[in-house]
Amino acid sequence: MIPIRLALRNFMCYREGELSFEGLHVACLCGVNGNGKSALLDAMTWALWGKARAKTDDELIHLGRTEMEVEFEFAILQKGQQRYRVIRKRTKPRANRAGHPILDLQIAADQGFRSIAGNSIRETEQKVIEILHMDYDTFINSAYLLQGQADKFSKAEPYKRKEILGKILGLSRYDELEKLAKNYTRQKEAQGNVLRSEIEHIEAELANKAEYETQLREVGEAIAEVEKERRGWADKVNALAKRKNELDLKKEQQGEIEGHIKQAGEAISSFENQVRDHRQRVEKYEKVLADYEEELARARAHLDELAKQESELGGRRGEYEKTSNRIHHLTSTNARLKEEMKELKEKLDMLSQEEARCPLCGTELGTEGRERIMSNYEAQGQEKKELFR
Repeated sequence: MIPIRLALRNFMCYREGELSFEGLHVACLCGVNGNGKSALLDAMTWALWGKARAKTDDELIHLGRTEMEVEFEFAILQKGQQRYRVIRKRTKPRANRAGHPILDLQIAADQGFRSIAGNSIRETEQKVIEILHMDYDTFINSAYLLQGQADKFSKAEPYKRKEILGKILGLSRYDELEKLAKNYTRQKEAQGNVLRSEIEHIEAELANKAEYETQLREVGEAIAEVEKERRGWADKVNALAKRKNELDLKKEQQGEIEGHIKQAGEAISSFENQVRDHRQRVEKYEKVLADYEEELARARAHLDELAKQESELGGRRGEYEKTSNRIHHLTSTNARLKEEMKELKEKLDMLSQEEARCPLCGTELGTEGRERIMSNYEAQGQEKKELFR
């Protein structure tokens, strides 16, 4: 594992901090006790494995803060250099909510980093171990010696030292290969036992080869006889099948005919109902027709009466026109007579005056002439009066 960049927020004594290891082949962290040298290594181990020197994660949070975060970027020499980034966060528990941890594992890609985290924190931590080929205990007993625990490896139990060295040297791979070899050997031995059992069974069967050949010949003859009988029965079965098909066809035709008969019966019943309805309608229409014929006779009689009245009315209309013309003529004549009577009266009024003059020529008239003309005018007036009436 090659450290590349370490960023901290509210982790132990660090409020904010970022440390880059790029371009460094060997780095030395120096300073007096309490300056935070070990805190940087604790940040790396906590980000990778979720473990550090503190007993609980909450003890790693900066004093007075409620959350912390560590982002650690590193590389693995694996067919070149492959970069990874792990981000781990922790929030302190509250009165009504438990502490909330977050872990994300990312791998470098063409466009930055993409997440390869598992479905849970445990799965993601296991992926980190598989990438590093090292867990926390192996790391602190090999690459990283905790302060005051330099002899921890030498004081460990022999089996523990063997386990740690095995992890460091990759001896666990040989244990896995040994297990695979043993499993493969057991599988092959089991397959060999099965094959030996089958060979023994085949050899026992081969000892009875002559007997089996005799039985095979007899069975062949029996099969030939059975085959002959089978062909005979097959012909019978085919004939019966053909007969059955014919019967099925006739049965199907019978069903169709019965269906047609049923439909015809239903149609006849429907037609009978229609005929009955039509007869009832005919009777009803005949009754209505008789009523209409009776009413038609009355209408024709009334029509004849109206024609007679119309003929009489035509004669009266001629009389009316004659009378109307007579009235018009009389009205005109009366108007004319009235006008003439008015003129005669004016003339009489003129003659009744002293020293009257002739209404026509204007000469003075004597008493005799005036009386004669007045008598003539009065006679004309009386005649016109009679006509006016």
